Amino acid sequence: KIAVYSQYKFEEQFINKELEAYELLFTEKKLSANTTDFAKGCYAVLLFSTNDASKKVLEKLNDLGVSLIATRLVVSEDIDLEAVEELDMNVVNVPRDSPNVIV
Repeated sequence: KIAVYSQYKFEEQFINKELEAYELLFTEKKLSANTTDFAKGCYAVLLFSTNDASKKVLEKLNDLGVSLIATRLVVSEDIDLEAVEELDMNVVNVPRDSPNVIV
């Protein structure tokens, strides 16, 4: 099961298509210390920009059984990578921006 944070309505169909083998839980809320319980029972979270993936939040996710942090971005600057390593979690991100992306 994967908790999808910061979901925009237009993304849902694409995420469902690409991750159809998984049970997905969607929320428009950003990941924060107050929203970690949404990921209860999930092994992964899927994030977008400006989510709080600080050590405190990652510890809460780890306590819930989350072991994988995935981003819908090329960069992972909002993720405390030292904490990820300490907690024996993993991070994955998209390999490059799409040529169709508008920035």
